Amino acid sequence: MPKKIDLVNGMYQLIRISGLTIEADPSSIKAALQVADDYAGELLSTGLDIGWIQPLEYGQSDPNDYSGLSNQTAGAFKKLLAIEIVDYFGKVAPQTLHLNAAKGMRSLEQLLVNVLPTQNPGTLPVGSGNEWDYR
Repeated sequence: MPKKIDLVNGMYQLIRISGLTIEADPSSIKAALQVADDYAGELLSTGLDIGWIQPLEYGQSDPNDYSGLSNQTAGAFKKLLAIEIVDYFGKVAPQTLHLNAAKGMRSLEQLLVNVLPTQNPGTLPVGSGNEWDYR
């Protein structure tokens, strides 16, 4: 289980790779932790429980706290967090960063959303070509 500082540092590396130079000083790390807490709460409200461990008191995340994320969700969350923090600092994210974030969201959805199997109701009419073994 990665620590919150590992996710924040990885997110800042993604931003630097994308050509945006934001140095991770202590105030930037604190801001990123706040944005991460807020964004994880936002994801939870939409039904995606990534397992993020919220601080006991709002805005008091410790960088050395465990994040609660699994190794499967950590990479996707870093990509999504990169878009959030770029907007927070008033920069424009390049298209490649948006594409990576979209891939991250897709992987979170595929991992976390369970769709229960259903059957068509018996009252649904069967039309021409819908029969299973008709020749």
